[in-house]
This record gives sequence, structure tokens and C-alpha cells, in this order.
Amino acid sequence: MSEAKLPAPTATQQTLLARILQEEIAVLKSFLTALDAERRALHSNDPAAIEAAVTEKNRIADQLQGFERQKLRVVASTVAGAESEQKAVLTAWQRLPPLADAWHAVCQLARQCQERNQENGVLLREKQHFVQQALDVLLHSQERLNIYDDKGQSRLTLTGHSRKIGSA
Repeated sequence: MSEAKLPAPTATQQTLLARILQEEIAVLKSFLTALDAERRALHSNDPAAIEAAVTEKNRIADQLQGFERQKLRVVASTVAGAESEQKAVLTAWQRLPPLADAWHAVCQLARQCQERNQENGVLLREKQHFVQQALDVLLHSQERLNIYDDKGQSRLTLTGHSRKIGSA
């Protein structure tokens, strides 16, 4: 479907799309806040805070996915074709003067969210690397100094002799 043949949105469709875009802007701002909370939680090394932040981020991400479906339903009332055609019409309509500013804000906020999420991902991978290095050191140390046996009993192994900790 070429842009010259695209149907124009009705006033009702423009109003619905404008409302959806405004809601999407508000939720994207909430997503940025959740990403900031996730970053603070990662810096604080607080597992409960990290879990809460990730849960909130995922809840908002699910909400964001719903906006695309809502917008496509508005277009579907005019364009009965394939989803790819509906997406092309939606993209064109969002660039029209009544919706363009809101669409630009959505795109800008989405880019900020993507960048912040990538930054958090880098931070998370750095933290995971540090924890893995610490575990490697501890596990290697465990091989040299076996304090517990396979039954969980405290044992100290030094130069091949085995005795219970605290015994002479």
C-alpha cells in the first residue's frame, strides 16, 4: 500500500490514537523511573531491591506491549488487510500533524529507555563477572583447604591429616 493510497484517519481514530500515545508517554516515563530504580538496586547490591525493580520493570514492559496492539485495533477498523499493512498505515498516521508531536515523544522516550536498559545490562554483567570471580577464588580455596566433608561435617585437612576442628 503506497503512502498516496493510505486512508486518512477519522477524527475519532485521531482522538483514540492521541489518547493511546499520551498514555504510552506516561508509561514510558514510568519505565524510565523503573530503570533508574533497577540501576540504584544494582549499585546497592540488595537482592530484594533488585528483584522488586525487575518485577516492576517487567510489569511496565508488558503494559507497553499492549499499546501497539491497541493502536493496531484502531487502524484495523479502516484497514482490513494484513498486519503489515496495518502497521504501515499506523506509522503513516502517527506522522500526521495532529499526532506527530506525541509520536516523536514516544520515539524519544523509547530510545532513552533502550539506552538505560542497555546500561543496566552492562552493569549487571559486570556484577555477575565480579561474583563469578569471587566464587572462583572461594572454590579454588576450598579445594586447597577442605573444611567440610561430603556429609557436611566440619573437618580441617592439612597435609593429608584429617581431624575435627576444635579437637587436638
